[in-house]
Amino acid sequence: RKQAEMEPDDVPQAEPAMEASQPQATLRKLRHELRLQGTREKLEDRWAILDLAQAVRTKFLLALEEVEVFKAFCEVFQTTRGEAHRKAIMFVVYELFMGERGECMKLGNRRTSCLKHFLLPVGSKIRGFSASERKVYVKAVEMWTRAQIMTPSEIESLKEAWDMD
Repeated sequence: RKQAEMEPDDVPQAEPAMEASQPQATLRKLRHELRLQGTREKLEDRWAILDLAQAVRTKFLLALEEVEVFKAFCEVFQTTRGEAHRKAIMFVVYELFMGERGECMKLGNRRTSCLKHFLLPVGSKIRGFSASERKVYVKAVEMWTRAQIMTPSEIESLKEAWDMD
């Protein structure tokens, strides 16, 4: 039949599985991008962290729930074995808070979601790092404290989770 002859009930509807696949594909892409941060090519690319932070700001945080984004960060961080790879993931988060005046993390519940679903859960892993590897994480907390991007209670929770003075 022609479009004009179709009844409202005859209009083809998108299948729910099709609609749900778009966010799932985007989430898979985010995980893939986070895993790529551990490749030699990305570790040697001085712009890789900034590029991924920009993609998180302009693509992933807009297309996905913030909880999903930061759970993906946590999942990849927890499963990676390379020290440089873990640092690269942390630097992406650091850039989200500190780059562009941290504007993207001020929207909605992004800051608290990042804290709850990434920064606090990885604390158990960070506690087990050597003193030399922990230096980067201590420095990040110091910078976040100075910049006052988190509340004092959030900083205290973070320091406790990461076992820092």
